[in-house]
Amino acid sequence: MKKFSILVFVLILVIGISAGCAFNSQNEKITGELEFETVDISTIENEDVLMWYQTHSKEEGVFYHDTEDSKFILLAAGEKPTGGYSVEITSVKATNEKIIVNGNLNSPKENEMVTQALTYPSQVIKIQRDERPVVLGEFNNQSQINKKRADVYEEKGIFIGFIDNNSVEIEIKGLPKAFRLSEQIKQQLQKNEPKSGQKVQFLYIKNQNEQMEITEITWNQNKEIGTYIGQIDDNSIEMKVNDKTNAYRLSEDVKENINKLATGDKVQFTYKENENGQLIILDIKKLSE
Repeated sequence: MKKFSILVFVLILVIGISAGCAFNSQNEKITGELEFETVDISTIENEDVLMWYQTHSKEEGVFYHDTEDSKFILLAAGEKPTGGYSVEITSVKATNEKIIVNGNLNSPKENEMVTQALTYPSQVIKIQRDERPVVLGEFNNQSQINKKRADVYEEKGIFIGFIDNNSVEIEIKGLPKAFRLSEQIKQQLQKNEPKSGQKVQFLYIKNQNEQMEITEITWNQNKEIGTYIGQIDDNSIEMKVNDKTNAYRLSEDVKENINKLATGDKVQFTYKENENGQLIILDIKKLSE
């Protein structure tokens, strides 16, 4: 009887230890380098993920969103004056308390042809579902490094007007400053120019005479994700953005592609407001089936 009692005690002890080990194993957090998958946002059909992306994609920083089986992570660089910028997530590391995201912001290459419009470079990835918060580690701003090497500067301000055919005045942080115009920008502004009081984003260099010379400039353009409602006529459509329905005019480049859209399609589009207050769509693409 005594031997039987000892045997029962040993069995209970072994079962208890095994259960404890199993519990610890299940709750043990993975640390170190984490595997991740790059996500093409245009393939996402989850409404919550799309809304999260739309909310944060124009901001600067790292953001995350949890679903049943995944954690989506967005690394965004904020507003840039032209195309050609890109964000690259280089590693994802985990400690017991948090997940750390590292990445690079790459700038346009010298003499590269880029979109002359505001852009919001970012990258979205996903990892396995994890309750730990996500923080930004190293975000190496390669664009700033390259700009310093090339003596190219990025600035924002309020357009005041032309000084003469070669120069404009822009208010920066409350102070008006004069800028020369490169030949390319002169031609651009001859066709279309910002109105006095409009916000502008631009790149400039210091030329051989130490004058600040604008090499790129954009203004009054916005990017949104919305739902296509339908055509009003050959020149106009209706879109729903953030539960608000608006009418938009179509640029000539967009008209030929609009027939590919169906009511209810999720789309990403760029638009501007013209001198008459009309919203003009400059480009549009379907996000999901």
